[in-house]
Amino acid sequence: MALNVVTGIGPRVGSSFVMQQCKANGLKVHGDKFMNGILPKEGNPGGYYDVNPYSIRNIKDGVAKIWPVSLGSVEVPISKLVILERKDREQQYKSIAKQMEREPFNFADLTPEFITKAAEAWLNHWLQSQDNLIVRSYYTEDLDDSIDEIVSFLGE
Repeated sequence: MALNVVTGIGPRVGSSFVMQQCKANGLKVHGDKFMNGILPKEGNPGGYYDVNPYSIRNIKDGVAKIWPVSLGSVEVPISKLVILERKDREQQYKSIAKQMEREPFNFADLTPEFITKAAEAWLNHWLQSQDNLIVRSYYTEDLDDSIDEIVSFLGE
């Protein structure tokens, strides 16, 4: 099996839901539910399945959630990429701000808007360097209707 990746235009786009569904459907999923206790259960009770950035270069196949800033650390070709994005950015910003309060990190002067704009810039830059990558994009608001298609795509 090849390496297939889920990413997003910023956090709080449904990437954890997609990873949970991949796991529930028997796909080889990388990442820990709560990143070894770092990520708060309150923000996502079903788990996040984020990959520790230091472990990304060890992933060779299966399905992994990799944020745009870390895509350049992947050492094998990515076959398929699912990009998640929210239509309603204001709701996304509110969700990011709430999650920032839960997480044990100091975000200093970062704003939800900056986080989302940076993710989009990193992703667009990385995509320009890719050949033979199959990309599908989905809106968070449509995930319930699209999840079977996404899981099937990532599992091929």
